[in-house]
Amino acid sequence: MQKFTRDLTREIEVDGERLALTLTEKGVSIRAVGSRKPPQDVTWAAVIAAARSAPAAAPAAGLVAASAPEEGLSAVLARLEAWLKVNRPAFLATLKKGAGPAAFEKVTRDTGLPVPPELADWLRWHDGQDEDTPSALVGAFSLIDHEEIVSEYLDRQAGTDGPWKKGWLPLLDDFSGSLICLDTTRPGAPVIEAWRGRAEAIDAAPSLLAWAKTLLAEFEAGRYVEDPERGHFHKKA
Repeated sequence: MQKFTRDLTREIEVDGERLALTLTEKGVSIRAVGSRKPPQDVTWAAVIAAARSAPAAAPAAGLVAASAPEEGLSAVLARLEAWLKVNRPAFLATLKKGAGPAAFEKVTRDTGLPVPPELADWLRWHDGQDEDTPSALVGAFSLIDHEEIVSEYLDRQAGTDGPWKKGWLPLLDDFSGSLICLDTTRPGAPVIEAWRGRAEAIDAAPSLLAWAKTLLAEFEAGRYVEDPERGHFHKKA
C-alpha cells in the first residue's frame, strides 16, 4: 500500500468553478483557484464517512458538501478573543465593550452610509480600544470606535494626503495617516489598506470575515511578535 511522502495537488472543475484539491496525510484540502479565502479541510475520516453514506451515483462534488459550514465573523472573533486572552492579555484589556444599535445609527446618520453586517459584528465585538495605552491589533493599527469611524470619515472627506473614496469606512488606524477600511462601494465590502503617501489603496481581503480568519490563522501559527515598548504587533521578518 502506497503511503504519503509529500502533498499532492490537482485542479478540477465542478459546476464551472475551478477547485484545487490537495491530498495530504491527514485528509483533503479544498479551495477555489485564485481565491484568498482559507481552504476548507476534510479529514480522511470524514471522506470515508461521506463515501459510506452517499448513494452509489453521488457526484464527486459531494465531498465539498460534506465539509463543515463556513464560520461566520462572530465565531471567528470569539476564537480571536480566546487567543488574545491567552497570548496577549494586556492588549485584550485595552479593548472597550461592544457597541449597540445606537452606535450603528450614528455611523449611518453622520456618514450617510449603511453599516455593513460584518462591521456591525465587528463593533459588537469591541467598540474600539483605550487610546491611553499604546497597543495595536496588527502592525501599528489599533481598533477605533464608532465615533472615531465617523470623525475619521468626515476628516478624510474634507481632504487628505492619502488615498480616499467616498464609501470607505475606517476600521483600524495607525494614527500616522494610514487606515484599514471597508470598501462599501464593492460587493462583499472588501478590506483595503489606505497608506499615507500612496496614490492607491491596496486590497487586503475580499471581506472582513476573510481578513479576520487569515489574521487569526497567522497569529495561531506564531508568525507575529509584539514590540513591548510600543505595543505594536508585527509579522516576523
